[in-house]
Amino acid sequence: MENGTLLRAKKISLLISDVDGVLTDGKLYYGPGMSGHMKAFHVRDGLAVRMAQTAGIHIAFVSAKESSVLHKRADELGVDFCMDGVKDKMARVGEICDTLHVSWDETAAIGDDLVDMPILRKAGFSATVPEAPEDIRAIVDFVTTHPGGNGAFRELVEFLIRSRGKWEEVLAHFGGMHEVR
Repeated sequence: MENGTLLRAKKISLLISDVDGVLTDGKLYYGPGMSGHMKAFHVRDGLAVRMAQTAGIHIAFVSAKESSVLHKRADELGVDFCMDGVKDKMARVGEICDTLHVSWDETAAIGDDLVDMPILRKAGFSATVPEAPEDIRAIVDFVTTHPGGNGAFRELVEFLIRSRGKWEEVLAHFGGMHEVR
């Protein structure tokens, strides 16, 4: 990995994540009598939220699709910001940056499709999943090896934490090591 990519990753204090196709496999399940849809989230991606927060990285889920299921998951995880039904992701992410006093250079974004392109281009660090369209994979700093909904978010979070030199601290927090000095 080139030094510029690592330097950009090291600055990150806010991670914006798309939902469908990143935190989920992108499939929406509908059934008779259902008023909404079902989503499946990977448990390791859930722990990654807490890992990121331990390392000082704020987390925001920003989705174009409305989803009460997403809000339930975000509440369980203590996600800093959860926004669904978002038509203008750039504006909403800008509001989050303003609220946290974080610049775009300090913001990472992960998305998987064309609607995520503006944010991926503006973020200080950008990532996508391997099944994203080529146009998306071509513009990002990092392509996960894990597919969306199967640990891609966790993979990105670990990369960001390691880039910031906080991995040992996170391990210690979650019981993986003795006291960090």
